[in-house]
Amino acid sequence: MPTSISSLALLQVLCIFLLLLIPEASRALLQKTALIGSVIVFCYTLTFWFGLSPYETKFSYLWCPESFSGYSFCFGLDYVSYYLVLLTTFIFPFCFLMVDVSVQKNLKQYLLAFWSMEIILFFVFISLDFLLFYIFFEISLIPMFLLIGRWGVNVRKTKAAYYLFLYTFFGSLFLLIALLYLLSQYGTLQYHALLSTPLDIPTQKILWPAVFFAFAIKVPMFPLHIWLPEAHVEAPTGGSVVLAALFLKMGGYGMLRFLLPLFPDATSYFAPVALTLALMGAVYASLTALRQLDMKRIVAYSSVAHMNVGLVGLFSLTSEGAAGFYYVMLGHGVVSSALFFIVGILYDRYHSRLYTYYSGVALRMPLYAMFFCFFTVANVAFPGTWNFVGELLICFGLGRFSLFLLLVTGFSLFFSTVYSFWLYNRICFGTIRVSGQRFFYDLTYREFFVFLSLSLATVAGGLFPSVILESLSLNLLAGF
Repeated sequence: MPTSISSLALLQVLCIFLLLLIPEASRALLQKTALIGSVIVFCYTLTFWFGLSPYETKFSYLWCPESFSGYSFCFGLDYVSYYLVLLTTFIFPFCFLMVDVSVQKNLKQYLLAFWSMEIILFFVFISLDFLLFYIFFEISLIPMFLLIGRWGVNVRKTKAAYYLFLYTFFGSLFLLIALLYLLSQYGTLQYHALLSTPLDIPTQKILWPAVFFAFAIKVPMFPLHIWLPEAHVEAPTGGSVVLAALFLKMGGYGMLRFLLPLFPDATSYFAPVALTLALMGAVYASLTALRQLDMKRIVAYSSVAHMNVGLVGLFSLTSEGAAGFYYVMLGHGVVSSALFFIVGILYDRYHSRLYTYYSGVALRMPLYAMFFCFFTVANVAFPGTWNFVGELLICFGLGRFSLFLLLVTGFSLFFSTVYSFWLYNRICFGTIRVSGQRFFYDLTYREFFVFLSLSLATVAGGLFPSVILESLSLNLLAGF
């Protein structure tokens, strides 16, 4: 059992090594190797579920390599980290499956950037050392910067890549200062050691804003969200999927794993500030989405709104709110991936993301319209879908905390429904508009398989939430 994490890491490194050996000209072999490798990694990750214990707060899987220059690192898996690792390995095969349409040049480098991102995300979610977490947290900027800056779709891609890098790197400098102070005071940054040595309240209040600032940019929270819509719009479809489904989750995971447990008193003290920013972000993003013309930008602002609604639940400091936030993170990872794939399909075929160029798509692409409708419904948290469970738990937590906050959050969720259905109706119904569209064809077998898989996952998360929530009962909610 202790070697399982290292085996998974070696398997991922082996996939990168195989990609390096394949020549650039063999596009089909490159894609098949990346796809098969990612499927094998996902299947191997599934087997970890049987070794995790929902009745203990300890980490069921541990891997502690030998010390490096006197500093010992440690990795571990509990249910809080496991489901995010599973989400990571679940999403990447779809990115590899859909890659050939959107990327025509430098496919090998593109796949290597994706595999590097998967490995980095894996280590982010299993690091039990705050310094190691920070290292991988920062290294994740490199492949994402390349995906946007090199394989972006418009002339603004360089600006969007620098937005991503500068915003997130600047915030992480404050996190680094906090970590250096903790290391100087306690001589270690290992998770269990910091938990067993509570910080005094004045120190917590000094360090909390620095740690919060770094994670808030990554989520992102208002008004630190400016980089995200730009990055989404300019990124290739696969980059947008990884950005929404996984990249943003590093900030949420950091709050759950490190911010709240290590700074509990400061969290209670600063919770009103965090709640105010999260509420402003949820309402602002929902209203801003109503006035966008770019379909991808609408989905991007929807992503900001949903993540900020989740943060409202988290900083309500209730057990239901924390569970709802975690569940929303997982559901958002699946549903937002599907929505970005949906927008990407139209862009790859007709080379425009402006909704004004589309009308009556359902008359010629009925399967596409069917899945578009399903994921639109899932995005507004319709009962029976993944997001519904998470947002319902958040509402329960807010009901215990403040009825006013519940009302404002409901206002944001209402506008989420408005812009989601308005976009779907504008694209799929009405008279067929053929200007700029020389041909229509429905989903390919590959696209149908991707959407069917994501649909089944969305329904499974909505109908069987107890599978995840019961296993999180101790690991996630111990501090509430």
